[in-house]
Amino acid sequence: IFGPLSDSVGRRPTYLLTLAIYALANLGMAFNKSNYGVLLLLRALQSLGASASFAISYGIVADVCVPSERGRMMGWVSMALNLGTCVGPIMDALCCLWIHGSFYAVDYILAATVSNIFMHTYQFNTLLIGLAYLPRGIGIITGGYCNGRIMDYNYKATARRHNQPIDRVHGDDLREFPIELARSRGTYYLLLISTSTLIAYGWTARNEKHFSILLILQFIQGFWASASITRCAMAAIGVTSLQPPMDAAGLGWYFTALGIMSAVCGAAAVWCIRRYGMRWRSQRNTNL
Repeated sequence: IFGPLSDSVGRRPTYLLTLAIYALANLGMAFNKSNYGVLLLLRALQSLGASASFAISYGIVADVCVPSERGRMMGWVSMALNLGTCVGPIMDALCCLWIHGSFYAVDYILAATVSNIFMHTYQFNTLLIGLAYLPRGIGIITGGYCNGRIMDYNYKATARRHNQPIDRVHGDDLREFPIELARSRGTYYLLLISTSTLIAYGWTARNEKHFSILLILQFIQGFWASASITRCAMAAIGVTSLQPPMDAAGLGWYFTALGIMSAVCGAAAVWCIRRYGMRWRSQRNTNL
């Protein structure tokens, strides 16, 4: 919604609109005392306002950066946007120790299981559980920076392979450039790493190995995590249906199934993008 809106009315008005939605939702939550339905509605509005930051920020990067250098800038933007997932749980945990309560807002299934695993398996207190979110957050931030440089390298490598010149001043003509191949170059290896660490995470927790292994796997998972096309929708579905299958299958088999499912869906999406992406883009440009 907000991505196309920012293209038509401008980035700044859309930013101000989403900021207003987010601020009003927070204000409403502060005054809401006991109505659970209103709380869910306000949380949805809060997420609606906050979600626009990703789409609009990436749109601004596309506006001001030439294609050959967008990946590097995307890395910095990704670091800034994901900093909250690193710092937020720690601040939540410190507040929990003060007000004797805890609230966890999770976006991913892996993050959603941290509190459950480290509380019941390793007997972590609230503050330590908050600190357990750090490795994944640090991995996302450092990975965003490194992956941005990798994206620039992939772009230049693809340009050389297809004998396409790189214009740093006016930008490149992408109508005949296989940008889909450049951006998805090496993605299958990332899927393999992500799937392996996810499965290892489940079995490590299932066999109650040392918690440091889980923290290392969290960092690796966060470092190589790529932004999926249906990230928010799938995360919402996964978190709401998380507990029953995990209780039934156990941590090991649950994360194995989750890893296989993410690998199959991710590989299929990458294959479609690499196979049909340029054709779809050409058809869209023709229709415009």
